[in-house]
Amino acid sequence: MIAIQLLPIISLIVGIVSAVLAVVAIWHSFRSERLSAENYNRTKDLLAQVDKKVAVIEAMTKSTLEKLVDTITDIARPEKSDAETALLTALLPQLMSNPSTLETLMNLADRQADRQKG
Repeated sequence: MIAIQLLPIISLIVGIVSAVLAVVAIWHSFRSERLSAENYNRTKDLLAQVDKKVAVIEAMTKSTLEKLVDTITDIARPEKSDAETALLTALLPQLMSNPSTLETLMNLADRQADRQKG
């Protein structure tokens, strides 16, 4: 009999607890949405900064590569007929596709300069 009288009280307490939990869940979802929007905006701003820096680096790299190609072209003029200059001219397209060949070209240029001195 006492259990039957407690049933409405327990039901009321469970209803209040479920309403409080629903309010907490709704508040948490709004908070999570706000934090997600802030993170999205920060990420978008960072991406814009990265894009600007990439553009600057690409421009600098292009300029440097053009200067390098001009320098190599000046070194490897067709009117020079020695074998190393011809090799430098042949390696120019490879340098464009694989910049690590620069070390090879620099060694050849050093050897050519040493021969011209001696």
